[in-house]
Amino acid sequence: MSGLTGRAARRGHTAARARKRLAVTTAAVLITTGAAALTLTQPAAAASGCQISYTSSSWAGGFNGTTCTGTVSPGSTPTPSFLYESSDQWAQFSTGGYTIYNDEWGSGHNTQTLWVNSATNWGVFSTQPSTSGVKSYANISKSVGVALNSLSSATSSFNESNPSGGNWESAYDIWLNGSGIEVMAWTDVSGNVGPLGSPVGTVSLDGSTWTLYSGNNGSNPTYSFVRSGNETSGTVNILDLLKYLENTKGYFSNPTLSTIQYGWEISGTNNVQENFTINNYSAHTS
Repeated sequence: MSGLTGRAARRGHTAARARKRLAVTTAAVLITTGAAALTLTQPAAAASGCQISYTSSSWAGGFNGTTCTGTVSPGSTPTPSFLYESSDQWAQFSTGGYTIYNDEWGSGHNTQTLWVNSATNWGVFSTQPSTSGVKSYANISKSVGVALNSLSSATSSFNESNPSGGNWESAYDIWLNGSGIEVMAWTDVSGNVGPLGSPVGTVSLDGSTWTLYSGNNGSNPTYSFVRSGNETSGTVNILDLLKYLENTKGYFSNPTLSTIQYGWEISGTNNVQENFTINNYSAHTS
């Protein structure tokens, strides 16, 4: 796993790579005091759980309006809800053929909450100190298990919302031969972060230009494509990147494409909570 320049190399990939706030609608009925002063509005259906604010009135019958139901008390804060939410270091949730991980694996991590609505809508609330080293790799993972030369297509599309500051990058983490070879593709970079290894040239593929880095994380070789120019949405032709490493650079020969992951390597957020959100995502192979 790549991360801050000069950080300690990431531990090897393991099978246990571990990895919710909607507003409650409120309705209010306000009765104006006075013997003949009363304002009526068009009837509306009441939401489940709402608040009433009113003053006494001499008008017979008290006040009009739709009946509220639920248990929300005046002055209370609505409780957000997600399909899944956890602040566990190794939290994970499987849905739609993917597994989503919180994965706070790095030394010195603080707090991070994984929330999931679906494979196409999930994210983390992360609060990390701005110290060296990757603190987490919140990601969505898809198992493939097909030899590279047997694939005719391997693509992935993403759309995300990222914070404006902090030290982190959005990246694909692609594993070959189990955890034998790591290939990364960085799509958005913020702050003082950089991949492992040294640059070995640039390549233009499918309309994007990448700088390629070659290194080793202490357990396996790591090859990192860093996109020239950030993007928060797009499509990456994963097979073309892998074929470039195989056929042009000669780094491997017909390995198994084991896993495609995508998410954020987060090193620091200045000890304030930052929100990282996936708005849409897919990964396909054939």
